Formats: sequence, structure tokens, C-alpha cells
Amino acid sequence: MTSTVENDNAITTSASTDDALIALRKVEEDCGFSKASIYRMMARGEFPRPAKRAGRSVRWLKSEVQQWLRNERRPQAPA
Repeated sequence: MTSTVENDNAITTSASTDDALIALRKVEEDCGFSKASIYRMMARGEFPRPAKRAGRSVRWLKSEVQQWLRNERRPQAPA
């Protein structure tokens, strides 16, 4: 059985921190982008989509955001 802790910034499960769900506010902090920028990048397919949640709650898989950050921060090869 896994326990869940919820606050304004994130929902984490004790089963695995990689499976943690994080709120938009935390995604904004981690990535350094505004809500509008994040949603524009999602529309272009350049940012992970949030996990499906009941109601109006929107959360991202922490592991997907971390992977995106690792890929985005890698120096780009010259064209």
C-alpha cells in the first residue's frame, strides 16, 4: 500500500519519487517558464502533457518533467 501526501505544490507517493505527480506551480519553478509558455510548448508537442486526473486537477509526472529538463539543458550540436 502506498501513502499519498498532497499540498499546493505537489502530490508525492511513497512508492516511488519518480512516479510523483507535481502541480503546475512546481513545474513552473523547476522549468523557469510561465503557465502560458508551458501550454504553448505543449500545443507544439515540445513539452510533456499532464497526467490524466479526475476533475480539474492538473499534474505532471515528475519523471517526465525531469527527463525534459535533462534533454533541454543538453548543449545543442551546431547545424
